[in-house]
Amino acid sequence: MYRSQVITCDRYTYDDIDIPKNVEYIVGKPSDLYDKVGGIDFIFLDYLSSITCSEGFCYKAIKTAYSRLRENGMIAVHDVLEGKYNVNKALKTFRKKNPDAEVIIFPYGFGLALIRKAEPSKYGKLSPKSVKKNEH
Repeated sequence: MYRSQVITCDRYTYDDIDIPKNVEYIVGKPSDLYDKVGGIDFIFLDYLSSITCSEGFCYKAIKTAYSRLRENGMIAVHDVLEGKYNVNKALKTFRKKNPDAEVIIFPYGFGLALIRKAEPSKYGKLSPKSVKKNEH
């Protein structure tokens, strides 16, 4: 039987937030979480949209998260559109160095990227052509 599990981590403790009993909360770095679990199905990188994050730091965070995904696992990263944060440059570098990774960027707000570690599929690859355009 496959057991679903939700684990989150942050560098700070939020005493004023009620964390559901089915969510494990780790105070620490992402590597603390990665060391605790095996293959991961979904990772949301929420800490890369800061002017203090260098391109190298962002690239390493994306690369490390990608290496911890199971086949068909996904990473979500926000604020990836050009000109806002270094995560945009890091994502471009990641795409060049990992051509098998499926990456799509939704152009809402400052952008949301989905990165998929895909196994071959009869349904094709995740790509900008996969996004259905508004028919209005």
